[in-house]
Amino acid sequence: SYNQFLPSKVVPAEGDTSTWDAHLEYLFPDEDDRNRVLDWMAWVYTHPTLHPNHALAVIGRTQGTGKSFLQRVLSKLLSATAASPVSQKTLEAAHESWPLRTKLALVEVRSSTEKLSNILHDMITGDTIHVDSKNVHDLDSPNVLAFWLESNREDAIRGMDNSDRRYLIVSVDRDGAGLPTRDKDYYRKLYGRDGDGTGLIDDDAGLGAIAYALQNRDLGDYSGEDRAPDTSAKKLMQARTATPVAKWMVEHA
Repeated sequence: SYNQFLPSKVVPAEGDTSTWDAHLEYLFPDEDDRNRVLDWMAWVYTHPTLHPNHALAVIGRTQGTGKSFLQRVLSKLLSATAASPVSQKTLEAAHESWPLRTKLALVEVRSSTEKLSNILHDMITGDTIHVDSKNVHDLDSPNVLAFWLESNREDAIRGMDNSDRRYLIVSVDRDGAGLPTRDKDYYRKLYGRDGDGTGLIDDDAGLGAIAYALQNRDLGDYSGEDRAPDTSAKKLMQARTATPVAKWMVEHA
């Protein structure tokens, strides 16, 4: 056996995080939601050999707001190789070896299916993951995966009851409407222009300051190994995906 992990080139060092902080406030004006996202990111960053027992799911109707910038930053902080975009098709496939080379699993949920939800339920909390590569002997691998889900659907995850502990769900939407996008100059500060290296995503000092902030964040009593905190977005998704019988019981309680 051998380890395929390559450490990140980003060195944590105290510095300016104002652009990062402003983007988080734009996405999550609710301080509680913002702190929950940062707690999850900080725990994943500081516990690379463990897996959180709950996934982070970011919901937003509008594309192009910069939700994925957060996961790109965390990917860079963890490693150049540790983050893998995982499609629904890949998750639902019978033969895949991606868990062997992945720490941060980035999943865009485009359609809400029972099959996908059942697969996620098992992979998020299991201590081991069964890997069945095509034409290769299958094996059980220790689970170190951290799942980051994104979707524009309020019914993205099915099968959650009121005792669910697997999903930390936050939304960037405003009062039932999608989050308005910012102008081009705003996103150039984040991504740069045509890969010219002028954005925060390519600024080693800026990324190092974010890494330092996450590394030294006071998590209080939060732990990624505990149940997911409840949020208003999670309650909405539970209502959207409830069975007709469950909806009837709530309406007539």
